[in-house]
Amino acid sequence: MFVRQLMQLKGLSADKACAIIQKHPTPDHLLMEYSRCENKKQTESLSAPLEFGTGGRKIGSSISRKISCLYSTTNLL
Repeated sequence: MFVRQLMQLKGLSADKACAIIQKHPTPDHLLMEYSRCENKKQTESLSAPLEFGTGGRKIGSSISRKISCLYSTTNLL
């Protein structure tokens, strides 16, 4: 279910989602990692260096920022 949630974000493919769940298997695990970050910039770049696919490409800062926004925003209005 976590993979399906992640794939709702534009630009996040199944390969990228799988790379994220290998590092952070559940949303709760991801939120714990976010709570360990010292500042917003560090939170936004948490998933950026993760590699996906056979070429070892990185997820990147744009998608990492989107994931951070989705899972760390407390006020949705």
